[in-house]
Amino acid sequence: MAITETSNQSITSLKGVHLYHFGMSSCSQRVRFALEEKGVGWESHPVNLHLMENATADYQQIHPKGYVPAFVHNGKLILESVDIIAYIDKAFDGPELHPFSETQKREMQKWIDLSNNNQWCLKHLTYELIFKKFGHYSDPKEVDYYLTHQKNPELIQFVKDFVAGFSSERVESNIQQAHNYMRELNTQLLTTDYLVGFKFSLADIAAIVNVHRYKLCGLVIEHYSGLINWYNAVAARQAFKRAVVAWEPH
Repeated sequence: MAITETSNQSITSLKGVHLYHFGMSSCSQRVRFALEEKGVGWESHPVNLHLMENATADYQQIHPKGYVPAFVHNGKLILESVDIIAYIDKAFDGPELHPFSETQKREMQKWIDLSNNNQWCLKHLTYELIFKKFGHYSDPKEVDYYLTHQKNPELIQFVKDFVAGFSSERVESNIQQAHNYMRELNTQLLTTDYLVGFKFSLADIAAIVNVHRYKLCGLVIEHYSGLINWYNAVAARQAFKRAVVAWEPH
């Protein structure tokens, strides 16, 4: 489990569970979902990406790459969402969010990795098909502020590309990638209730937020019969409603 070494006393002095997160961040959603499923109490530290709070010096002292979420448990800092959800499952009481056989654990990790590798595609489509309508990064002064203060070259380039306008070929390629991802999920879910057999697990938590986001982006998923049945079942969970739906703009 990748616990990040930090000398930041504002982090190391924290007691209990703290989450630095953004409502519409899919990685934040999967962490909140895991916390809610386990019944873990946590303190919220919102980081508003629309206000570019992830580019502030204070936040980049917590997460040097400027991403959300950042998770703290009794002074221990974890920055990658897949590491965070694995830590939550192991460290806290509550329902176990993993299968028991080693074969199924490897299967679970395969699906988690697939969903995690899909994040860059999801980020592009979220900004193009959702955030663009909100006028995100439409103010040149805000863009200048972000490009000046953000230290992560990957995020700097992403914002430059977004402001310049993603090409239609790039958007179409990302839509195709999204459907390829969902087709792979669907093939599995035609024969099982969940991604790893008949037990709800971290694999489902990692995947459902991506599929939910693609629905919000307007991608049609109803023809994926296995996927849609699984989606409807998982989205009906109270933890999903508290962790994902409740944090979306209404």
